[in-house]
Amino acid sequence: MNARPARDKARTQSRAAPDLLSKRDFVIVLRALLCVAATAMTISAAMVFEAARATATGIRAAQTALATPNADARASGLMEAAEAVEASWAQPREWHAGAQEVLSWSYGVLASQVPDSDFAERSINAGQRSVFRSPLQAPAWARLAQFSASGMPNALCDATTCLERSWDAVELAPLSTYCARLRLGAELGLVHGATDERVLALTRVHVLPENLMNCVSFLGQEEMFSVMLAQQAESAARMEAARQTGRSPFTRPYH
Repeated sequence: MNARPARDKARTQSRAAPDLLSKRDFVIVLRALLCVAATAMTISAAMVFEAARATATGIRAAQTALATPNADARASGLMEAAEAVEASWAQPREWHAGAQEVLSWSYGVLASQVPDSDFAERSINAGQRSVFRSPLQAPAWARLAQFSASGMPNALCDATTCLERSWDAVELAPLSTYCARLRLGAELGLVHGATDERVLALTRVHVLPENLMNCVSFLGQEEMFSVMLAQQAESAARMEAARQTGRSPFTRPYH
């Protein structure tokens, strides 16, 4: 009489066992996946932090090197800047635009100091990777333009196109980049004398007169004098506006 209910109960338990086992396995797999995801996020965050650290170290080393008057010490400092990126365990040279720009910048200066080397090629390669990941980098585009104009092309653009992309990326780039673009633009026929808007734009910001003259030294004497007059007129206009509004006309010089 009791055999059949017992068999039915046994069948029910046997069917429930796989379901229970399946749920247990699901929990185990889910925990494993969460652990893997957490580990991956931790590693990713560590890589980003390390890349930022290496980039910042490289920038400081490059800036210090460029301020050094001794050529050998400057070259050594630039190599240290590049090494800060190259030696990083996170390998930011492969994926971090800022680190790639540090390499391109450092190797670009070294190329001008050590002509018979592969520094120019290294600078071009790093610059290409940098603008591919972050196109709005005026110095990198200007550097590629300069190399291209010197007979060392890149895979992205010719000298004229690279230079135009630099201006499109950031109009008021750092003064060293701005001046380099003006000089190269004049060589390529893109900047036309003292009345060119890209020259006049420089007179509307607070640039020290000696820095302005160095920047437009590719112009003739009369044109340079015209630029100086334009700067003085702009300065007088700012002073008058400051007098009327009560605001100080003095700001940190553009450099």
